[in-house]
Amino acid sequence: MINQETTDLMFNTEMRDLYSYDRHAPTRAADYQGVFRTDTAHCLGIFKQNSYTLVQNNPFFSGIEDQLTNYFDPIIMDTMECRDSASHHGAVSIREYHFPSLGKTIETNRHKTSLNFRVIGWNCFDGSSRCKIIIGNIDTFCANGLISGDYDTSSQKRTSGFDLKS
Repeated sequence: MINQETTDLMFNTEMRDLYSYDRHAPTRAADYQGVFRTDTAHCLGIFKQNSYTLVQNNPFFSGIEDQLTNYFDPIIMDTMECRDSASHHGAVSIREYHFPSLGKTIETNRHKTSLNFRVIGWNCFDGSSRCKIIIGNIDTFCANGLISGDYDTSSQKRTSGFDLKS
């Protein structure tokens, strides 16, 4: 159903205690934990204990896809293109859903641009950004946060009260 040009964003993560090592023995870093990839053991971020809610990529992006499937006609979904990007070993994970059949070209005597309906899911494990979804007619999108077009954003911090369904 989903035509994907993807990287592997569906890795799992877990919270682990952090330690410092000296000549004698490891010492636990009190009050802090790290977010670690289970497949590569890379530490993606460090947080004060019980201050961060871990949101796995698979349920986050699958939830977006379920909502898109429920909302759009199957003909629209058949044209959807999916693109993944990740940085810092996956600490920032982004999936873009492009809908070329819902695009429009805007032209003036000096400029021509194509607005494309997109949904962008943005999950990060290093605390650099909130968990967010961007929806709208987007002209350009850059992973550094630059977006132009007409869009809405929903974001939420992953504190102890975070709920993925909201």
